[in-house]
Amino acid sequence: MSNNGFLLFESIIIRYSELQALKELTVIDAPAKLFRGGSHCSNEKMADQPKTNCPHGMEKYDLGGPNDLGALSKDQQEKLNKHKIQVRMANEKYLREHPEVDCMVSSFLKEVFLQRPEDIREFAASYFNDPNLPDTVEEALQAREAKLHDMKVLRNINHHHSN
Repeated sequence: MSNNGFLLFESIIIRYSELQALKELTVIDAPAKLFRGGSHCSNEKMADQPKTNCPHGMEKYDLGGPNDLGALSKDQQEKLNKHKIQVRMANEKYLREHPEVDCMVSSFLKEVFLQRPEDIREFAASYFNDPNLPDTVEEALQAREAKLHDMKVLRNINHHHSN
């Protein structure tokens, strides 16, 4: 198995999972949606502890107790949360600038579900080292653009009919 193929596979899976987590966010409104507090970040075990304001989609963390600061002080946790938000926004921007990543991962996952390979790592290495992959991604990008165009046309038709 090619090490480069596997590393590319890991990188793409990580980016794809980030894309799925951020799919509905825009760079402009991301901070408001990402920095939520309240019940999202608390559970029954943490009910007696202060609310955490952890970024949306991030794992819960321990705030400690009355005589225990936990792993991070409140100031450190706030700085970490802001850093996480900045990283997510940068990832979202990258993914918006590179729609081929979504097309590549979507097409890979489609093939995985269709073929259900026994050895996923070998399959991934073969898939991402396939000399036809650029053509596959290009076709997926064209289909995506056509779909976006059709949706825009339909939106315009609906808008004109509602006026």
